[in-house]
Amino acid sequence: MEEQGGVRNGSNGIIFEVPLWIELQNTSNAVRVIRDLNILLFRDGKELSQMMQITNQDNVWYGNEGAYSFVLQPRSLNKYDLHFLIKKNEMGDNCQFDEIRLRYFDEKDKKHTFTLDKIDRCWELGNLNREGFWTLAMK
Repeated sequence: MEEQGGVRNGSNGIIFEVPLWIELQNTSNAVRVIRDLNILLFRDGKELSQMMQITNQDNVWYGNEGAYSFVLQPRSLNKYDLHFLIKKNEMGDNCQFDEIRLRYFDEKDKKHTFTLDKIDRCWELGNLNREGFWTLAMK
């Protein structure tokens, strides 16, 4: 089953889902850590909310066996399937977002944030536009 992600009606209201396939590459000779990888929702450059990291669904494990932190061995490349979700009614009055950002902390607890996509109509039912969505996140 290919996961499209996007906005849909759920049993408890409107839900925004983002499936994400990510490759983490460590080209150094030292162990690196990516901790608490998550998607944040922004409006006009201001953070509104974090999405929920889904650990498993229908007997499929996401992340690093359900964790969203990763230890990257030297000279390694690893691929992970991730899944994020947020319910509109959990965001309260501040539910209108215009940007999706990826965020993680490194082994020195330094925060790194990268823009994934700009959103025109955030709660309009439908699938995410996946065309040309491959992005290289760099410092």
